[in-house]
Amino acid sequence: MTADRATTFKASLGALNAQFAAWVAGQAASAPHALWAGGARDYVKHAAGLVEEYKDVLGGGGKKREKRSADASEGARALLVASHALLSFTHSIDRRAS
Repeated sequence: MTADRATTFKASLGALNAQFAAWVAGQAASAPHALWAGGARDYVKHAAGLVEEYKDVLGGGGKKREKRSADASEGARALLVASHALLSFTHSIDRRAS
């Protein structure tokens, strides 16, 4: 069961990263002078969701797994905090532009 979840996590993360990389390449070509905060925020949100959903398979066994699960939860929280900061920054830019 854990091996299946680990495989699913890797596939999901690979798909997310491929989608984000394609989006970045498209933005670089079509909007090189625009802020890409919205897309970066979405990526962080989805990455944090994956970390939270699969924290049970992100570590080794026993105590090591418990530590890795705690680290994964902390990582998800850090991603969400970064996403919130990015959202706040984007809103402040939007207000200045208005």
